[in-house]
Amino acid sequence: MSPQLDHAGQVDWVWRRIVAGDRIRIFCDYYGGHWIELTPRWQFWRKRRVRITPTEMFEIRSVLSENRRIGSRRDNVIA
Repeated sequence: MSPQLDHAGQVDWVWRRIVAGDRIRIFCDYYGGHWIELTPRWQFWRKRRVRITPTEMFEIRSVLSENRRIGSRRDNVIA
C-alpha cells in the first residue's frame, strides 16, 4: 500500500480486500495499537498490515460476526 493514502483510503482498501476474500487477523500490539493483517488466499507470503482505530476495529468485527450468525445453531433450534 502506498504511504500517500490517507487513513480513510486505507480503511476503504481494507474493506475491498475483505470483500475480495482476503483472510484477516485483527490484533493489538504491545503499545495498544490496533492492526489488521491481510493475507490473500492465493499468496501466502504476501501479508499487509494496516493500523486502524479501535472504533473501526469494532465496526469490522461486528459486520463480520453478523454474517457468521446467519447459520448459527440458535437459528436452527428455533426453526
